[in-house]
Amino acid sequence: MTTLSIVIPAYNEETGIAEIMNRVLSVREALKSAGVEGFELLVVNDGSRDQTRKVAEEIAQQSPDVRVINHPVNRGYGAALKTGFAQARGDLIGFLDADGTYPPEHFPQLCQAAMVGADLVIGSRMAGAESKMPAVRRIGNWLFATLLSILGWQRVTDSASGMRVFKRSSLEKLYPLPDGLNLTPVMSTRAIHEGLKVVEVPIPYSERVGRSKLSALRDGTIFLQSMVWTVMAYNPVRILATTDARTALTGADFVLSSAEFGRFEYRIQDYEIPNRHGARQINGENGGPGAVFHSLRSIANTPCRVNAALRTVRYSVLCAALPRASRGRDSAK
Repeated sequence: MTTLSIVIPAYNEETGIAEIMNRVLSVREALKSAGVEGFELLVVNDGSRDQTRKVAEEIAQQSPDVRVINHPVNRGYGAALKTGFAQARGDLIGFLDADGTYPPEHFPQLCQAAMVGADLVIGSRMAGAESKMPAVRRIGNWLFATLLSILGWQRVTDSASGMRVFKRSSLEKLYPLPDGLNLTPVMSTRAIHEGLKVVEVPIPYSERVGRSKLSALRDGTIFLQSMVWTVMAYNPVRILATTDARTALTGADFVLSSAEFGRFEYRIQDYEIPNRHGARQINGENGGPGAVFHSLRSIANTPCRVNAALRTVRYSVLCAALPRASRGRDSAK
């Protein structure tokens, strides 16, 4: 039996949480028609200071398919989603925002794509369906998607969409993921570089209920830095390879310095994976891109900023990358 767990992260969403929860619950019959027999809805109240928790718990009391999980303090969009992922019981896991911008009525289509082979299904706001996205954010999302398409060698139209469905079995490859709003572009970037099958399904996009928590400039900068650094963890040559070693060194120094100077302030535990027993482990302890975070744990046992550690690893990364860039140019001649 296929079961879908839908996670809704909520922070101060008292005006819209009831509507989106009821809309999600109304999709259960359509999900059954699409072959998804099991269903659960998890609302992660991320330390809200308004009546979000009260409203969500009132709905949960009326339906056995709903659970409300509470963070005592606000930990961030990504942290709330990861809490939901860890508590989810389904073999398919989906999520969407609490502000009413994404259409839960399209979850059956996303699930069908996952059940026929996709590892990650993205509800694309940029793939032709009606969208009321503000112009500035539309331009930014187009830029991020274009960047990922170039660096990942795969066509992507919406790298930062907040409505997705993925297989539970893919979760280990998708980690580590950050605690902030940049979870979605990092998830897209990691999925492509881990070789997961990514499929996009067009969805409409509506105006949100209440005030947006996303800053186009601040969060856009974080999105960009996150995507670039994630790609560098897998294939630094793709970013560092240029016409000569000097240019590569300068370009790499600029990218890494911008990550240091910007708000790239992930704590080490942001990248830990909670398992079913409540313990936490670092992704990649035995090698691979996640191993760098395991190394950082040995540098500091308390929360620290990655930008401080980047100064230590900068030239070791460059030394490993530049010879590969030279070999790549030689073989292309």
